[in-house]
Amino acid sequence: MNLSLTSSIMTEFNKDLDSNLKIKLEEAPYVNRGIIVHPIGQIDTYNSSQFQNRISTLIASGYCNIIFDFSYVSYMSSTGIGSLTFILKALSSKNGRMIIYGIQPKIYDVMNLLGFTTFFEVKNTREEAIVSITDDTKKTSTQKSIFPLTFGCPTCKTKLKAPHSGKFKCSRCKALIIVDSHGSVVAL
Repeated sequence: MNLSLTSSIMTEFNKDLDSNLKIKLEEAPYVNRGIIVHPIGQIDTYNSSQFQNRISTLIASGYCNIIFDFSYVSYMSSTGIGSLTFILKALSSKNGRMIIYGIQPKIYDVMNLLGFTTFFEVKNTREEAIVSITDDTKKTSTQKSIFPLTFGCPTCKTKLKAPHSGKFKCSRCKALIIVDSHGSVVAL
């Protein structure tokens, strides 16, 4: 299925959206039924339902692999995180994926503290996000993923479990840890 951002989707996408949030859309290169969503501003109590509805429109239009670029999201409330949970569930029901990259440290810390990084797939860069989705769509059912990966914290040796590649924080020593798609573990 070859989708393109129709002018009707683009024209209506930011119409009547809260002034604290704008959303830019970009086709995700090499990603089947994929799109990159660039929210700009704040996703808060006042606009999270609008944000969720806009993304639901994309899903209803056939996009089931969504990459979020959170580089320009300055604030996200708990209702904003709840919207992401709703979006992830909607994508999962369509065998799709949601990947987030570019998360500001303070937003990542809140998501991690609340445990959302265990089921939100977080990448450091746009390239990692695209490769992750394209690699996953190329996998056959006979290939076995290395995740969830159990490993020892490089700093304090506490046993940890990574459900996917990405950034994690040790629950004991609070060291920031990166686990790549091949299972390599590095403490920052």
